[in-house]
Amino acid sequence: MSTPKDRLYVALFIKEGEPEMPGGEDRYRWALIVGPKNESDEGAEGVRFCIKEMIKTTEGGDRHSTWMFEERLVKACPSHMLLTRVVIGEIEDSSHLQDILKSIPAHQDIPGWNSVEWVKQAIEMVLLDGKALGASAGHWVAIRDTVMSYINIKKATNRFNGKGDFDMSKVATYDMLEGKEEIP
Repeated sequence: MSTPKDRLYVALFIKEGEPEMPGGEDRYRWALIVGPKNESDEGAEGVRFCIKEMIKTTEGGDRHSTWMFEERLVKACPSHMLLTRVVIGEIEDSSHLQDILKSIPAHQDIPGWNSVEWVKQAIEMVLLDGKALGASAGHWVAIRDTVMSYINIKKATNRFNGKGDFDMSKVATYDMLEGKEEIP
């Protein structure tokens, strides 16, 4: 019996500040996570790929934003303000996927450029490459719309404010490959 292949997730994290994008995508910090299909093990781990904004203040008091790529081992359980995940692909070649994600530039000094744009570029490159993923959810617009729809549903059903009846030891997860919610 073969081991289930890891999955590629789009993950949304809590972010400070008001959104500027018309669809509100930048209300959240976006990242990609490579993780197991089944997370029954308490110690299950994955790898988070993202860019992080570092704000630096100059001696004159001016604030300057710098984007930095980050690759970090993470537990599969909720942590670091992770709100939702959406499965967008089945990984065929993890080292090739990692190479692609590391090659996506962290643009500096481009107005409006953010973690959403980095994830968009990363997904488009992975899909264009055609070797890192087996089954995949399709194109960026469908992925973005599903991710945003899913988080809005979770907000409307009180997933994050403590008023709903949810297992908060698990991250709300929707699987685009299966077309169903895996963890409410």
